[in-house]
Amino acid sequence: LMMLLEEIKDRLPIPHEPRLTVVMPLEQRFAPLALIIADELRARNSAVEVILDGGSVKSMLRHANKLGASYAIM
Repeated sequence: LMMLLEEIKDRLPIPHEPRLTVVMPLEQRFAPLALIIADELRARNSAVEVILDGGSVKSMLRHANKLGASYAIM
């Protein structure tokens, strides 16, 4: 079976997970806007996480990196 699939492997549709986008407001007052942005992205079938715990930009970007995010919206 594997030898048969080897010939057509480039034509097989391989499902993939959507890339993760992390939304992180730089100030607490932007938290409602971050949630609205996340909802809009999810409505378009995007994988989204929101980081609301504040902290420095560096720590939020580290957190996004640990999550495996492809994109960060600040």
